[in-house]
Amino acid sequence: MPSRRIFVLGLTSTGLLVTMGAPVLARDISAQEATAITEVFGDGLRFVAVAIRYSGTIPDDALPTADFTVEDRTVTDVYAANSTDPADRSREGEFVIVTLSPEDGPEWARSRGLSGWAHFQAARGADAHKGTKHCAA
Repeated sequence: MPSRRIFVLGLTSTGLLVTMGAPVLARDISAQEATAITEVFGDGLRFVAVAIRYSGTIPDDALPTADFTVEDRTVTDVYAANSTDPADRSREGEFVIVTLSPEDGPEWARSRGLSGWAHFQAARGADAHKGTKHCAA
C-alpha cells in the first residue's frame, strides 16, 4: 500500500477531467480546478469526493445528484460549498462537492495503486454537452 503522501501525489498527478452540463454554464460559469478529497479508513486512504471550483457562485438547487456520474463510482451527493471542505456546505457557493461512495470504485481509488482517471460528466446526454467547459486539474 502506498504511503499517504504518495497516494495524494498520485491523485494529483493522474488528473481529473471535469465536465459540467448546460444548466450551470448557461450563466457563463466555468470549472476552474478540481481537488481530490480523501478520507482515512482502517485499510488506508480512499478517494471519497471531488471539490470543483467554478468561476462564479452556483446555487445548491441547480445541482441534482442525477446530473453527475463518475466512472466506476457511485455518486452519493452533490452540493454547493464555500470551500473544498465537504463540511462547508452552503445554499450557494463557488465550489461544488461531488461525494462518492467509499466502498466502490477502482482499486487506485482505495489507495492500492496510483494509475487511473476519474471522469466526471453530466448525465443528461449528448445535447447537454453543447457548450460544455472542461477543466483538467
